[in-house]
Formats: sequence, C-alpha cells, structure tokens
Amino acid sequence: MNILVTGIHIASAGMEQLHGGAEMASWNGCYARYGNKAALLTVAFPGLGQVHNKQFLKGIAIAGAFCICSFGFAYLYLHRLASYWTNPSDLSIYLFLLTLITWEVSLFDAFFCAIKFRKRDGKRFNTQEPVRVSGVDVNKEKFEQLVPMRNLSKTGACLAVPREIEKGSLLNLEFESRPKCRGRVIWQRQMDREDQLLVGVEFLTPLAVL
Repeated sequence: MNILVTGIHIASAGMEQLHGGAEMASWNGCYARYGNKAALLTVAFPGLGQVHNKQFLKGIAIAGAFCICSFGFAYLYLHRLASYWTNPSDLSIYLFLLTLITWEVSLFDAFFCAIKFRKRDGKRFNTQEPVRVSGVDVNKEKFEQLVPMRNLSKTGACLAVPREIEKGSLLNLEFESRPKCRGRVIWQRQMDREDQLLVGVEFLTPLAVL
C-alpha cells in the first residue's frame, strides 16, 4: 500500500514537471479531482479505475493480468513454505514484480486518462442559444426565465443571468434542441452590463451529445 501511495505522489510530481506550474495549478483546481477518484478506485483494485473511465476492455485486461500474477505468486510462495524451501524461485520474484508493475501502470493510466477525458468533454463551444432556467436566487425567490448562453460543453455552460444566484445552487435547464438537465452553479461574475451576471453551471449528468 505504501508503494501505491508513493505512486500517487510520483504522478503528481510528474505532472508538474511535464506540464509546468501553471498547468499543474489548473489541473489541481479543476480536473485533478476526477483523476484522484479513478486513482483511488485503482488502489482498491487494479482495473476499477479504467472501468470508471468507461474503458471496459482495458479494465478487464488489467484486472485479469493482476489476478494471474498475484495468484501465481501466492501459489509459489505458499508452495515454498509447505516444501520448506529456503530460497525463493526466480519465477515467484518475477511474478511479484509483475504484480506491482501492473498495479502501478493501472494507477497512472487511470489517473491521466480520467483527466484527459474530462478535459475533452469540457471543451466549450460559443453559442447564443437561449435556455430556460429555473431555480432560487440569493433572495430565496423562485424564478424561471429564458436567458442566453455564452458557451456550452458536455459538462457545463456559461449563462448570462439578470439576477444573482448563490454558488452551489441547483438549476433546472431546458434547451430548445436538447434534453432537460440539472446543473450546479460553480462560479459567477459581473458583466459589463450591471443588470446581468455571467454564471458558470456544471451539469450533474454530462450531455450525451452537443
């Protein structure tokens, strides 16, 4: 387990070297939590992180390789104890190393792929399409109105809203040509016009298509 925890720290250090401090800060603030979730699943069992990333065949292959290596090592080790061997066989050492390598490779792959897929789904496209938004503002008043979008991605949208909404509030969104969805306010800032705010919304369930 200590080896795996060390692997997570090495992954973080590697990202900083490969992508620079500014990029690393961006990942830590926005995307790293998705990689962390996949990595923790991999710590629980190799292959689960890949399944979480919807890479099912890769997850099955990694889980199968891990099981073969670990069970092979366990069999040889127990057989050595039962036979009173004094020196471990070369094969058992190789299987032990392969087990650790499989775990580490699965950990790194799940972490980086989760971030890569989230960044891909988070790519935003400019649009002026109107969307009907309903929810509760900072004054605890319910509202429902048609507002313009500034940009849209599979994971969220930027809206121009003529009222202040508390961060973390849930909104219902009805698009003209897409299914209804719910989203959470994650940021807002004042526009040039004093009567409107830019509001960033993260969808609770990503859109299947744009």
